[in-house]
Formats: sequence, structure tokens, C-alpha cells
Amino acid sequence: EDQPVIVDFNPMADKLRFMTGTTNHRVDVDTGAVTVDGSLDWETGDMHVGETPAIAAAAYINSYGKPDSTAMFDIDSTIVAVIQQVSPNDGTLGAIGKLGIDAPEAAYAFDIQTTAEMENMAWLVNGNTLYSVDLETGAATETGMIEGVDGMIRDITILPAM
Repeated sequence: EDQPVIVDFNPMADKLRFMTGTTNHRVDVDTGAVTVDGSLDWETGDMHVGETPAIAAAAYINSYGKPDSTAMFDIDSTIVAVIQQVSPNDGTLGAIGKLGIDAPEAAYAFDIQTTAEMENMAWLVNGNTLYSVDLETGAATETGMIEGVDGMIRDITILPAM
């Protein structure tokens, strides 16, 4: 079965994170050196321990400028939920909550918009529907439809206002 390749940029470490299946890597963007990090797996005590994670999208908070802190959030397509990659380098995952999407499509596109004031707003596209996502509960709220696109939307990027 084909696994998507999930990519996002860690704004604090200045590294590119990419994952596929349960493999987990980071890339030094200056040298191109690739580090193989810990395999993706649920943290001890999580209700999903023993299940195989199915990461379909990922994004970091505080992705504006050079932040003092960040955190990585993922979408798991099997449990249709927001999870936090509690320790990105170790691959440790913790479930936050179900998205609440009734009939999810196969592809998820996810990004987190950070303002200059370091306020974060998470956005998700599933099918042609755009959702805002509460990172504390995992709940997705439909905000509208994306029109004029043929095929599945597999990734989105939210650019800061210029």
C-alpha cells in the first residue's frame, strides 16, 4: 500500500521533517544531511497503543520568524483525529481528539497559520471542504468549499500577510 510522504519545516530547529509510514526523518537544510529519528509510535498510556499510526498530514505551530518554542501536530487518517507529535525526534505521538468529519476522503491537507503576534490557527482540507481545527480538542469546523480544483488536494500552505 502506498504511504504518503508528509513534509513540514520545523521553524525553531531550522530543519525539514519528513515522514512516511512509521519512518521519521529530519534534514539539515544547510548541509542536506539526513537524520533517521525514532519510529512513529504512540506514547505510553495513549488509548491507541498497539495500533499503527497513519500520519496523513503534519504542521508546526509558531512558524513565524524565529520562534522560542514550537510544537508539531499531525492528522491520523485511521482514527480521523488530531494528534501531537509530543517528541518529534523520538517519534512519540499523543492523541488529542477526533476531527468529527462524517465521511472523510483519503487525502488530508493541513497547515497552521501563525501571525506576527504568535497566534496560531489550524486549517485542514479534506475532499474539497476547508475546515478550521481546534488544536486543543481536535474538532474540525467546516468553513467553506474549495472550488475549481480537479483531483485531491494533498497539501496546503498558509502564507503570512505581506
